[in-house]
Formats: sequence, C-alpha cells, structure tokens
Amino acid sequence: MLCSHWRRLWTGRSGCGLDNALLGNNQRALSYCERALELHRATGDRFGEAATLDSLGYCHHQAGRHRQAVTFYEHALDTYADIGERYYRAHTLIRLGETRHASGNPRAARDHWQQAAQLLDDLHHPDAETVRARL
Repeated sequence: MLCSHWRRLWTGRSGCGLDNALLGNNQRALSYCERALELHRATGDRFGEAATLDSLGYCHHQAGRHRQAVTFYEHALDTYADIGERYYRAHTLIRLGETRHASGNPRAARDHWQQAAQLLDDLHHPDAETVRARL
C-alpha cells in the first residue's frame, strides 16, 4: 500500500488518529486528529498540520463523508504546497483521487492521479508506476 511509508513517519495523536481510522474507529480517529491539528497549529508545525489534515480527509472518506474529505485534502494540499513538500503532496492527491472516484467523479479522480504521478516522476520515485496503474 502506498501509505505504509507515510504512516510510519507520524507519531503522537495524528498517528493514533490514523491508526484508529484504519481500524474503523472513526469517531476516536477524528478526536485524536482534531486535537493533533490544534497542537500542530499551536506549535507552528506546518508539516504536522498538513499530515493531520490529510488524516482527517482519510477519516471522513472512510465514513462516507466525501465532501468533508475533499475539503480536508485540499487544505492539506495547500499546506504541503506552502512548505514545498512534494512527496506527501502526491500521496494526498492520490487519496483525493480516491475520494473523487468514490463520490462519482472519475474525471476529477484521474486529474488528481495524473498530478500525483507527475510529482512522483519529478522526484524519480518508483510509486509513480503504481499511480500510473490506476490511470
């Protein structure tokens, strides 16, 4: 799975939130992630903020709240762009594509996946091939 590397990098409440989301404990996941977001913002940790926004998007996607998921993913993308982070931005684009696809918008999903593949190509990262397989 593409997010295995991504998941290992997060600790604390955001990581607990994502772990709970993966286990299907969405309410607990949202609680951890919302608190983590507050802490990241209070300490000025922009990467942590972006990662937690991405986790919140994932939680909402898993709960079928696609509109909310899109909003959180878009905020994560903006934050990653602000700090110049491309690798994790690509992975958020992948998940945003999954949400768009699940909500019945395959054209938008494809656009997001193409953007992700391009970012990963620019980084010479092998995950680009996995993304391209979705297209």
